[in-house]
Amino acid sequence: MAFSGKAGRRLRAAVAGVWLLIGAVAGGVWGADTVYRRHLAPGVALEQRLRTGPRPLIVTAFRVSTQAPGVKMRAALGGDAVAGTDATRGREAVSRLAARLGARAAVNADFFPWTGDPLGLHITGGQIVSDPDPRRAAVGVTADGRVLLDVVSFRGECEAEGQAVALTGINRARQEGDLILYTPAYGPSTLTDAQGVEVRLGTSAAGFRSGSAIRGEVIEAPTGKGNAPIPADGCVLSARGAAAGFLDRLEAGAAVTIRLSLKGARPGWDRVAEAVGGGPWLVRAGQAAIDTVAEGFDTSFAATRHPRTAVGVTAGGELLMVAVDGRQAISAGASLAEMAQVMRELGAVEAINLDGGGSTTAVAEGMVVNSPSGGAERPVANALLVLAEGAAPAEAALPDLPGEAQIQSGKTLALGGGAAQAAGSGAGSGVWGVRGGIGFVDQGGRFTAGRAGAGQVVFRAGAAERSVAVSVRPGAAVRLTARWAEDALAIPNVSRVRVAAFDAFGNPVPGQAVAVEPAGGVADAGTVTTGTRGEAEVTLTWESPPAGRSVAVRLPGSKPVTLRYPAGDASGKTSTARAGTAAP
Repeated sequence: MAFSGKAGRRLRAAVAGVWLLIGAVAGGVWGADTVYRRHLAPGVALEQRLRTGPRPLIVTAFRVSTQAPGVKMRAALGGDAVAGTDATRGREAVSRLAARLGARAAVNADFFPWTGDPLGLHITGGQIVSDPDPRRAAVGVTADGRVLLDVVSFRGECEAEGQAVALTGINRARQEGDLILYTPAYGPSTLTDAQGVEVRLGTSAAGFRSGSAIRGEVIEAPTGKGNAPIPADGCVLSARGAAAGFLDRLEAGAAVTIRLSLKGARPGWDRVAEAVGGGPWLVRAGQAAIDTVAEGFDTSFAATRHPRTAVGVTAGGELLMVAVDGRQAISAGASLAEMAQVMRELGAVEAINLDGGGSTTAVAEGMVVNSPSGGAERPVANALLVLAEGAAPAEAALPDLPGEAQIQSGKTLALGGGAAQAAGSGAGSGVWGVRGGIGFVDQGGRFTAGRAGAGQVVFRAGAAERSVAVSVRPGAAVRLTARWAEDALAIPNVSRVRVAAFDAFGNPVPGQAVAVEPAGGVADAGTVTTGTRGEAEVTLTWESPPAGRSVAVRLPGSKPVTLRYPAGDASGKTSTARAGTAAP
């Protein structure tokens, strides 16, 4: 690690107004924690808990007073559309989405397929954008800030010329037997094939709300071409199967009425302004209550430790938005049972799980404040955002930071004040974050380098900020992979093997020596060195029959990765590629 410019200068404690508690929680999921709390805006606070043993865990939570003046929740779609036709397919990074919409805090929301369509309920501005999965839990917030956690069902109906037909969904891919309503929130067109019938409607301005009756008029005769353009002031009805005949009879100018309804175990879903889906339940009535199978999740999803995102409600009515990092040396992740305990210890009396894994992201003041498991953010289908007026209660002093720093992946860099300087100062404003996906910085200003590359570590207080331009280089190699080259059997008695070396954060490691030990043949080199992409290649000339051929490659001091000769005939028509790993 090296500073440019002012190398070797002692960094002075520079973060005023941080409340640091040591051992604030005992005997819970994380045992004795370091806890940081920071105000983002009136009614919005960031709380971060760092655990060191028996397994490390990073918990990042937002506490939101949803009924506080100036606080508003928003369920936001990636790219402002359910589906897209470009490479993003309607997905967007949470930090970009939050910055674009001016959010003070945000977390990722619902599960989604590669198309970017949220799999469950999505309501924004009172408009139903995606119908719910009737098995799974969702969270909704009414216009006056009341939070509802519930399992919600959808009912829709389309009536024309004295006949009524059930709607089967909103803004999702049309299947056999479906009658789907496509609204402008879906995108510019329905993206359907020509195996159904579609009708374009101009509609009233009431919007596609639960409890509403939307009156429309057929713009033009039905079409079977598919992929109909969606009117900006209307919608498209698309059917395949029995309902297609209902649409096919409609003529231009025909009146159509669409009725939409959401129902849950609790009243008030007609008044919900913002909502996202998720599942399964984690906490009910203050106790862990995980209904994994009932909501359509498998048991391994529940039992395995993963990065997790969740939302909950405290006894006092605060909304909790929580990200637990995982799949990393600095944070092990949580099973669903452990996540339920995390939510309970944060004060949740009700809580549900949201999408996790590589999607788990927490953003404050436009910066990533957790440690996404993939290093960089994963573009997601939707996110739950907090918009809030007003500055934080107290401005924090800006830290005195170096202009640049270089650091090896896995190493740490102390940029903020230590425990002695920070303790007892009261909950403060000012947030540490990272741009560029290069690692994780805690709210005490301690940065741990992760993904190799260039980025920034930033401290923001109100409109002001200080940043360090950080260059991260790969750490020591701890993982080796090996595979046969695609043409491993192309030349009789000659094969090529490709090896790659990675550090603990998955960065390719250049300049790494890898020993090559063939059996049944000779290698063109006993040791190969990885190039700039962390890869190297070795050619093997075989001297024995195929059954006796193999090659072992190893990092210094590690177990070998052994590849057996690929199955198949000598002509190379078939081959098998195998990969292995080894760690010191």
